[in-house]
Amino acid sequence: SPKLDNRSSKSSGLDSKQDAMKTQTLLRSNGAQAKRALFERMNSEPLKAKDSKPKLKRSQSFGVSSASGIKHILLEWCRSKTIGYQNVDIQNFSSCWSDGMAFCALVHSFFPLEFDYNNLNSSNRG
Repeated sequence: SPKLDNRSSKSSGLDSKQDAMKTQTLLRSNGAQAKRALFERMNSEPLKAKDSKPKLKRSQSFGVSSASGIKHILLEWCRSKTIGYQNVDIQNFSSCWSDGMAFCALVHSFFPLEFDYNNLNSSNRG
């Protein structure tokens, strides 16, 4: 009968809601268990001697292994963050930063509400 079909679809809708809640609960508890396991592992690892040096490997993530290549990438990033700022033309890491305006422009690009860049003057460094 049509009434029975209605009930079965309602109960299947209820079942799917219950299944979704179970899944979410399992995900939450698994996340909590993972966090707990991480903290336990961190606390249970033996402390290393202070004079043991960590083993560092040079990152190849940019496909650049030389220091000059990395400096060039950093210089390009600084340029991209300071485009449009008056009195800023970043060409190197020495003379272009000497008056402080490039540094202020870089900081201002991340925190524009903290100070008014247009009120800065390169001759007044104090």
